[in-house]
Amino acid sequence: MPTLTAPWRFWAIAYALLILVTGTNLPTPLYRGYEARFGFSPLVVTLIFAAYVAALIPSLLVAGPLSDAVGRRRVLLPALAVAALGSLSFALAQGTAWLFAARVLQGIAVGSASGALTAALTELHPAGDRRKAALVSAVASMGGLGLGPVLAGLVIGVGFLATTVGLLRAVQYFAGAAALLCLLVLILLTRPRRQIPAAAAPPARREVLADRRGRSG
Repeated sequence: MPTLTAPWRFWAIAYALLILVTGTNLPTPLYRGYEARFGFSPLVVTLIFAAYVAALIPSLLVAGPLSDAVGRRRVLLPALAVAALGSLSFALAQGTAWLFAARVLQGIAVGSASGALTAALTELHPAGDRRKAALVSAVASMGGLGLGPVLAGLVIGVGFLATTVGLLRAVQYFAGAAALLCLLVLILLTRPRRQIPAAAAPPARREVLADRRGRSG
């Protein structure tokens, strides 16, 4: 039977999207420190960014239809685990190859999770308002794009973690937060939902529930 979802599920998914995008953009101001530590050229920085895009685009094309076919949870959980692994790779990097690997992992994670998270926001909006769900998705994504570099830049600017080792530890702390986020999403998407007949839903929500029932059938 189609169900209604509590508002906190919707906002938890929005939070997951914000944290995911923030985490993948957190290393941007840190490349200067990596450049000084590993001695690579500015061209290598460009190639690292290109590696992210090269992994992102195929993941977007594959993960979207896949999440429709097998369910959001089965795509989201591995994607968030890969995001945590990418952050951890940045934290433990011992050479330039680690940075390429970390960025590829983050590209795969964002490409795989962003579409599923956006779709989940549409499906979990308490009133079934697609426009508001799309707005929240856009704000979370754009907010993460700006928030990641700003947070890392503030850390560098105030000199709280002025050394390269300190910066790497900061990324490692975020990796731990990303791992906890994976657990959070697992709990959110596997707990039994409150069963409410679709007829009791608002008209807009009823349309979303009907779409979900047709897709599952």
